[in-house]
This record gives sequence, structure tokens and C-alpha cells, in this order.
Amino acid sequence: QNAVWLPPQANPQQRWAILKTLAGLHPGECPLVDILARARSAIHRRASLLIITPDVRGNWLEALLPFTWAGSQPTVLLLDPSSFSDQGDARGLAASLIQCGIPYYPVSRQVFERPEAHPGIAGRWEWRVSATGRAVPIRRPKDVDWRSLS
Repeated sequence: QNAVWLPPQANPQQRWAILKTLAGLHPGECPLVDILARARSAIHRRASLLIITPDVRGNWLEALLPFTWAGSQPTVLLLDPSSFSDQGDARGLAASLIQCGIPYYPVSRQVFERPEAHPGIAGRWEWRVSATGRAVPIRRPKDVDWRSLS
């Protein structure tokens, strides 16, 4: 419902702030095309812009182009609606993004069904206390590679 702006920072806490913010988001009433139009004055040259959307209609693409002309680097994570339901096809928008030189990554439902998307025990340390009172790790978190999204 409300726009969230996280000022850029180069530290590990920023990644957690981004993930925490993303986890609490819900779709709002404002169309993406309007959000992009409003953000144009706030996003400066050479900025990175990450768009995460299931909107494959692409009516927002025209509003994204001025960012590229101004030297910003947009990247689109396109939630593929065909993998979540039978509504929408991302192929047309994907072709338009390629034609405009905007990097995009299709994200299918299968990404969220992978075990590392629900870490449970895999993402936690497990400890045992020895007779001498020393904590000994029994299980360490497994590394998660999120670079491969499909």
C-alpha cells in the first residue's frame, strides 16, 4: 500500500533490510507505471533499479525507458504468471525487454518450491553443549546459491 524507499548502502545489513522489506510487501493499488513515473525524479544517474513484478502486459515498459536513457541500470525480475496460474504469458514482454537492452530474469513458481526457499533446519545452526560446558556445532547452515533463479 505504501511505497518503500531504502537508501543505497554498501554493507551486509542493507541486504537484510531489503529482504525484510520484501518479505512484508503486499500488492498495492498503484500501478507500476505510476510508481515509475513518480520515482523518476528521485532516481539519479548511474543508479541501479530492480523491478520485481508479475505484470506481463508491459504497459510499464515505456515508463522504464527514461531511466535507461538517463544512465540508470534497470533489471527486471519477472514473476512468470504461467507457472503460478494459467493467466498471462511472459514471452512478449521478455522479447520487448531484450529488444530494449534491459536485463530480465524469469522467476517461476519452482524457485519458491526449492528446499533453500524454506530453509528450516538447513538455514540454522544446531549446537550441543559438552560435559565441560563448551558449545559444539552439530549442524551448520548450508550455503544457498540464489544466483540461479530458474
